[in-house]
Amino acid sequence: MPLPYSRQLMLDRMQAADPAYDGRFVTGVLSTGIYCLPSCRARKPLPRNVEFFESMAAAREAGLRSCLRCRPDEFGSGTDSAEETLRRLQATDPATVGSASALATHLGLSRKVLADLLGRELNLTPARWLSRQRIRQAQALLLGGDDSVTQIAFAAGFGSLSAFNAGFRRHVFMTPLAFRELRDAQAFTLLLPAGYPAAAVLADLGRDPHGTTCRVSDHTCTAALRIGEQPVLATVQFRGHAADIILSRPADPQTIHDALLRLLGLTTPTQGFAALTRTRPELARLTRGREGLGLPLSATLFDGVVWAVIGQQIGFRTTCALRRRLYERVGEALPGGLYAPLTPAQVTALSPDELTATGLTRRRARTLHDLACRVAAGDLNLEALAQGPLTTRHRALLAVPGLGPWSAGYVLLRAYGAADILLAADSALATALQRLYALPERPTPQEVAALMQPFAPYRSLATLHLWHSLHAPPETP
Repeated sequence: MPLPYSRQLMLDRMQAADPAYDGRFVTGVLSTGIYCLPSCRARKPLPRNVEFFESMAAAREAGLRSCLRCRPDEFGSGTDSAEETLRRLQATDPATVGSASALATHLGLSRKVLADLLGRELNLTPARWLSRQRIRQAQALLLGGDDSVTQIAFAAGFGSLSAFNAGFRRHVFMTPLAFRELRDAQAFTLLLPAGYPAAAVLADLGRDPHGTTCRVSDHTCTAALRIGEQPVLATVQFRGHAADIILSRPADPQTIHDALLRLLGLTTPTQGFAALTRTRPELARLTRGREGLGLPLSATLFDGVVWAVIGQQIGFRTTCALRRRLYERVGEALPGGLYAPLTPAQVTALSPDELTATGLTRRRARTLHDLACRVAAGDLNLEALAQGPLTTRHRALLAVPGLGPWSAGYVLLRAYGAADILLAADSALATALQRLYALPERPTPQEVAALMQPFAPYRSLATLHLWHSLHAPPETP
């Protein structure tokens, strides 16, 4: 069966290690006699040594064997060794593992293999995963008991109180004692990192001028969140290196804290991208005035899906208008003209034909309704996917009829905060690249992929900066 893609496109996707094309074709490396998934992270072969196949079976018939790194046969059979390894990782008590090397030994892996897996699938180093898990355990102990901070620090596996305090503030943006007070608080303060670009974050949160779920004014934003089944309004006032939070009602402290870190882009590591920008003049020019900007994420995972479905192949302003009509039709109105983030049940209350009354095309209405039904029924568990490998999330999204590479990629970028997402077909991204490099014509998706390659493995942050650059005065390239 002939492949539906050009050889150049498949070479581009292979070079980009793009998981969106896993299962769509197989890369055969004639010089080594192996076949791989397009997303394989092994050293890339020379194009003259590559032949593409429509299936693993076709590659085997050509005399090739399965790659031991990306394990294409496991992908074809529906199993996922990365998912199994991460399942065992999540079951590991971080307090019992003293180091990244000990963690790798515990899982039966080399430290390099573990580092590659966590970097690719969770955007974390083994040391950062350990630190995060220990902090998470400490947060639960602080909210659920009365042990002293010192007792909690050692119970969570930290070697000293000073290391615990420093790590806690770095991950939680609060001191341990201040976090404990969230049990009864409707107001608290986040301690922002040095250089936090509050103006750029507010610009991103206020990108919809009519603010369906978020409104921005001066140094303040008011966001509608959903904690469990209940909506909460959170007002965020920036002052210096702090953000003061006022809630409209009490809410589960851990969940509201997590939601605010997502909203304010504080879950995204930015140090690697910042180091990359210092090596390339065009990148430094691109990020000027927005240094340190993380990825502000959607209010909920499902709201990120709504954005992605509505925004397929249309401009941003039109997307905002259609989303606003949908919220006005089925959403829950809150004070200040805002709406609580939509739930799957609210969307499934309307038929696809009724959804078209909001201005959605029949195709988008069917896709959105189908997605909402799958999420409501538990067939597509967005929260559970967040704990698993990136490739599993991507595969699950692409399996939904009506979701293509752009939609799935947008959900991974804006809802899950994945670090290295390429939206090759994004029109705004192409326009921003044309402007950045003063190109005579807007680049094609294949050219976008090539232009974005130098940003890897931080293409999500690069995409965010490129989107923002469209609203800044052009500079001399």
